[in-house]
Amino acid sequence: MLNIALVGCGYWGPNLIRNFNSFAECRVKKACDIDKERLKHIKSLYPDVEIVSEFEHLIHDTDIDAIAIATPVRFHFEMAKKSLSTGMHTFIEKPMASSADECRELVEIAQRNSLTLMVGHTYIYSAPIQKMKERFKANSLAAILAIVACAGLLFAVGATKFTNLETTGTMVVGSTLSVTGATTNTGAG
Repeated sequence: MLNIALVGCGYWGPNLIRNFNSFAECRVKKACDIDKERLKHIKSLYPDVEIVSEFEHLIHDTDIDAIAIATPVRFHFEMAKKSLSTGMHTFIEKPMASSADECRELVEIAQRNSLTLMVGHTYIYSAPIQKMKERFKANSLAAILAIVACAGLLFAVGATKFTNLETTGTMVVGSTLSVTGATTNTGAG
């Protein structure tokens, strides 16, 4: 059984508890937040979860195997660094940290301590992303230069040719993939 502690009980917190608890191998044992109302809400949804208001209580609990961090990004790095440094596997909601240097440091700490460090990517297993992956692997898209998501739609934009791209700064737009993957436009624009 993997005992998990969650820090950050705002919007994503209850969803993470529900998802972790849906696995027979996991149990969210503690939830932490500085907002007493959020802790009351968590307790009403999950009466078996112990609530605390101090992050330090989580990282020093020898019954906890992993910490899930769902706080504002400005807290991600310090909390993840403490979690990993005390020997806890760590899950961080995206973005992982405020800078690439902070991310690299967290990865180094996790590797040095043989710990799992995972970043939550909500839609990584969604149908549009899987379709994009399928099309990319099949080389049915041009080179992807950007992926744009808005209003429930997902588009991949690629260049159909790279000639003079670096020298002129122009880009020829090629493949566009709709959210369903049913529409593909390979015309240049």
